[in-house]
Amino acid sequence: MRINVALGGLVLTAIGVSLSNPAPVHAQSTLGTVSGGAALVKTLSNRDSAWLIGGSAELVTGRLGLGAEVDYVYFPESSKTLAGGRGTTSTPATGTSGVTVRASHYFGEHPAGRTRPFISGGVSVLGAGDFGMLLIAGGVDVWTSARTGIRLEVREQFPIMLAFRCGAVFR
Repeated sequence: MRINVALGGLVLTAIGVSLSNPAPVHAQSTLGTVSGGAALVKTLSNRDSAWLIGGSAELVTGRLGLGAEVDYVYFPESSKTLAGGRGTTSTPATGTSGVTVRASHYFGEHPAGRTRPFISGGVSVLGAGDFGMLLIAGGVDVWTSARTGIRLEVREQFPIMLAFRCGAVFR
């Protein structure tokens, strides 16, 4: 499992800073999401893209959240020409599971506004622990009613994927 120590320190510092200035005490609530999207892939064989779909659950107290998510990650078939045109290499399509544990910080008071931006940090694992990744994400929940909304998110699962996701969020 490859994890960049400096980036890990940055994520832990960001979580620590958000915890050091807690919001006033609020009742706990639970958020659920279903989302999917496309990802740019690097440093993983000769693959350069993936599709993700999954769901998450998060316990939110005031502005802070702690949650987990499970994804299915599909890597399409990939073919590349070797340097100098000396041949080609091909990698078949495959899929694997992904599990993430993350902490989130939500900006602004809810339900005061219709939109609520957030940042997240955590750890992700693909497959049976073959690839460990640090998660840094940001996005916005746009509440369309009292209990449902739309989630837009950009996430870097360092060092492997940069993903763009959208989906539904529920209370």
